[in-house]
Amino acid sequence: MCLVLGRPGSGSTTLLKTLTNYHGGYKAVEGKLTFDGHEHDIMEERYRGMCAYLPEDDEHFPNITVAQTLDFAVQTRAPASRARLPDESRKDFAVLYRDVLAIARFWA
Repeated sequence: MCLVLGRPGSGSTTLLKTLTNYHGGYKAVEGKLTFDGHEHDIMEERYRGMCAYLPEDDEHFPNITVAQTLDFAVQTRAPASRARLPDESRKDFAVLYRDVLAIARFWA
């Protein structure tokens, strides 16, 4: 996870959007944009779940539990079948990943 802090107008949002290949709202992207040698369109197609941009406007739901929050987050980021173990469903992956995150946080 990466947090970039800067004064308004300093370019921190632009930097984060560029690093996560989230440049759809820009009028134009000039120059060559690569990620570890991969063109940005290949990065978008093959590695979309590896980087995510979360805008500054966080919405918090005080009536849900930590477990429900983790369940939602993990289910939205569960990879396609080619990135999971053979015969592992999205639900199985999400449950395992949620448990790993919860245990890692407990022991941190």
